[in-house]
Amino acid sequence: REAEQLDFSPLGTTTAHKLVVYDKQENVIVSCDRVTIDFGIADLLRGNFAVERIKHVTLEGARIDLSQDATGKWNIEGLFKPISDDSQHFLGEVKVRGGSVSVSGQKGLTRLEQVEGALDFTSYPDVRALLAGRLGESNITAEGYWNASGAMKMNLQADRLESRQMMMVIPSVDKFAFQSGYLYDLKAVLHRDKGPVKIESDAFLSGLDAEIAGVKITDMQGRIRFADNILEIQDAGLLYDGQKLAANGTIDLTASKPRFDFIVKAESLDLKALLPKSPVVGTISFQVHGKGSPEELEVSGNFSIPAGAVSSTSFTDATGTFDFAKNILTFKTVNLESLGGRLSLSGAWDLKNALFKMDI
Repeated sequence: REAEQLDFSPLGTTTAHKLVVYDKQENVIVSCDRVTIDFGIADLLRGNFAVERIKHVTLEGARIDLSQDATGKWNIEGLFKPISDDSQHFLGEVKVRGGSVSVSGQKGLTRLEQVEGALDFTSYPDVRALLAGRLGESNITAEGYWNASGAMKMNLQADRLESRQMMMVIPSVDKFAFQSGYLYDLKAVLHRDKGPVKIESDAFLSGLDAEIAGVKITDMQGRIRFADNILEIQDAGLLYDGQKLAANGTIDLTASKPRFDFIVKAESLDLKALLPKSPVVGTISFQVHGKGSPEELEVSGNFSIPAGAVSSTSFTDATGTFDFAKNILTFKTVNLESLGGRLSLSGAWDLKNALFKMDI
């Protein structure tokens, strides 16, 4: 630690200008334009300047740079020392004015600006925090505690997060990438007893573009929740190739590979616009259930087509069930009105090679 200048007041105030704190590798962790330390009047009169007698500390223009190495250890962890019964330690309050916090970890760089608030050390080694600041264009607040053992619980709220900031509160998922859009009304809890930090979060989606298992979707609206390593999407509306769909589902992250379990519904879609290579034209409504890993996704569903045509043959009142795997769409049962009667069909459609086989 070093300071450019120290000022002392007869009223018991000490001010350090341009204070800098380094980690063990001599990297700057904290720098501060001005630090003001206040002792109680009684301690001042007695000449008692022990650290535990400090009542208030004010940090103005503080800049905190936190970084995480490949093992998940933070640079600030080495600054804490175990407390023995005869240790002296700070038991006052720290006020923060106009600060900033940069967090560089395995999920990239995040910078919190215009930080205001307080840190309460009266229950040390628990440190309680109530802070507010700006994350990009978002207002964000944090309230909770952490301690020297590494345990922590922090409640976060934000009015809006951009897609690139979402991984702060939603773990990255293989085969699932956010590309643009926002989270609104975010509420998240970060907590740790031992091991990695666990995250629970709840927010609303708006205008979100994403790629899920190679499928690009746009303008997703809805609600998203994360808890117990399960990402849940509720009542989502989205666009796929300009076609409107509704979706609900989960992504389970407890295994080594994510497992999807979702239901997608659609009403009155243009079949040719949805599947350009389809030999069938008409307006389709369907419900699809997909589950499994991205590489071994099992899909099944049902559909209805009020009126349509295959080549020059028209039909009405078509309903059916199907499965989909490895680019093969298998129709288990299809019933429709055509050629003056009621027909029952089954067959398969190879989407990759545009081959279609049907048994009547």
